[in-house]
Amino acid sequence: MKIKRCVSRLIDETTKVNSSNIKQECELNVSTSTVQRCMRKIGYRYKKAKTQIVLSAMHKRKRVEYITNWISNNHPWEITVFSDEKRFCLDGPDCWYSYSIDSVTLIRPKRQCGGGSLMLWLMVLPNGLLSYRVIEGIFKAKSYEVLLCDMIKLNLGSNYYFQEDNCLIHKSKAIKSFMINSDIKVLEWPSKSPDINIVEDIWKMISDTVYDGASFRNKSELLSAINKCIFELNSCKRDIIKKLYDTFRKRLAIILCKNGGLYNKM
Repeated sequence: MKIKRCVSRLIDETTKVNSSNIKQECELNVSTSTVQRCMRKIGYRYKKAKTQIVLSAMHKRKRVEYITNWISNNHPWEITVFSDEKRFCLDGPDCWYSYSIDSVTLIRPKRQCGGGSLMLWLMVLPNGLLSYRVIEGIFKAKSYEVLLCDMIKLNLGSNYYFQEDNCLIHKSKAIKSFMINSDIKVLEWPSKSPDINIVEDIWKMISDTVYDGASFRNKSELLSAINKCIFELNSCKRDIIKKLYDTFRKRLAIILCKNGGLYNKM
């Protein structure tokens, strides 16, 4: 019981719980191996923690306010364009899994500092098409403005809402001024809310495909895989993306039922 109370307290404090910490906190005169056996016996397993956004009470309240306002005003999601940025690495994600027999250790090559990466900006159109650009160099307000000019002229008319998150570049004075001067209706977005953005679902589709094989030797190989994947989505899977729009109001309702909690929390 002493160990269980200790573990419960450490978890509440978001402190790492391992055999050494338990031994020290409980002042146990036993080896760490004994503590580990005890932990297994009472049902605990040592495992990798999943990363997840932490929402404060204020964040949840604001999310409820935004969603309630969208629903009350019947916001036209059918003319809303979603956007986001994501970095893709040559060595793939840290959570790469594959089946293997017990006697074989599964190894995926990893270079120092990740070996390089690409930053991608993606825009999702209500007709199910994806439009994207590779962000070269440091992403600054001026480069974002140039990107927006290019993409808006290429893809959009005049009657639409534009969604973006609250990163510093998006909220800079230069970008706010550009949006006003360009008559772009920017959708106000709650903080810490990537789970509401349907682009996150599309990032998963792309990542699952791009990272399905071996790690990449260079950025050209990585970009080629990304290009191929997005081409396939635009060519064959627009209905899947359009369904994200069709079910978006249901997503908002689920978050409201959770009092502003994460939509995709396990």
